[in-house]
Amino acid sequence: MKELAEGGLADAEFAFASLLITGVPGAQTGHKPDYEKAFTLYVRAAKKGHADAAYHAALCYEHGRGSGAAPDETRALKMYRKAAIASHPGAMYRLGTILLYGSLNQPMNLRDSIKWLNLSARFATPKHPQALYHLAVLHEHDPAKIRFSLASSADISPQHALSLYIRGADLGYVPCQLRLGHAYQFGEISAKVDPFESIRWYSVAAQRGSAEAMYELSAWHFTGAEDEDGKEVLPPNEIEAYLWARKAVDKGLVKAEYAGTLLDRR
Repeated sequence: MKELAEGGLADAEFAFASLLITGVPGAQTGHKPDYEKAFTLYVRAAKKGHADAAYHAALCYEHGRGSGAAPDETRALKMYRKAAIASHPGAMYRLGTILLYGSLNQPMNLRDSIKWLNLSARFATPKHPQALYHLAVLHEHDPAKIRFSLASSADISPQHALSLYIRGADLGYVPCQLRLGHAYQFGEISAKVDPFESIRWYSVAAQRGSAEAMYELSAWHFTGAEDEDGKEVLPPNEIEAYLWARKAVDKGLVKAEYAGTLLDRR
């Protein structure tokens, strides 16, 4: 890998730069990231048109990792644009949020922000699903911004917000999974009350380490659940409720301590 990177192969430069930061999986303990060397390789690969490298170089510039003593917002923005033009979903998402909130010394530009967020959502991957959630939140809570930025024929319905959450959840994004769990629990957005779907999405999020999902599962196990026809979906189980509450507490969710204590006393 090192030899290929030194030979100027862009893919190898990017891969070796990433190894310099993360270390070889399973082969090193106490690895110290070498941001200086990694940054140099990211920039070299970015100049050859490597979108992932340009995105990581932008991150280095933005946060001052290996790119000098201080962050360089101008170069960060340039690299984000370079990666975004090459259809990198992470770069498109970051550009969208920069323009939405006016960060990196950029003026707020709502139209361009929504444009980049929509493009990022179109190209979303399990590694870069954030735009789906961000757009869903805007559609749900601030549709005026979407309406201002898009053509009058654009879908700004609650159903579209729900579909964005579902796409993000299917890509493994925990915030989307949590939102779906809550939506199906209480019949929000355009979702019907569906205990089975609520429990399913909370379970998926809990498996990915979400303390909030563990807490919600504790509540479901405590009360049990029935569907709209009165058929049992989940039987009440105080032991499971307690175990999920304890898992949430172990993850640092303070509000779960009260539930765990109450169940412990029963």
